[in-house]
Amino acid sequence: MMPDMKTVTIRDLNRQTASILEAVEHGETFELRRNGKTVGYLSPAPPPPANIPNWKAHFEWLRRQPRNRGGFVKALDDERRRLRAREEASGNLR
Repeated sequence: MMPDMKTVTIRDLNRQTASILEAVEHGETFELRRNGKTVGYLSPAPPPPANIPNWKAHFEWLRRQPRNRGGFVKALDDERRRLRAREEASGNLR
């Protein structure tokens, strides 16, 4: 729990919903507790979205590019095949 975060029980939230939501609108953050255990948080800002690159979609996009610009992906595929063949020949792959 952050030092500036207030704690509110589910019962208090039920009884004082309007005033608690007004405080949230003004920037306050609350920790919600039920039976002494934290069950959630009320915060004015949504959590930032996860910024995870979609590599599969990116490489599919690269494959769709004109041939003179798409040679990089072919080179990666060739290198992957070469390494796989070497591993299979050495018995490291099933």
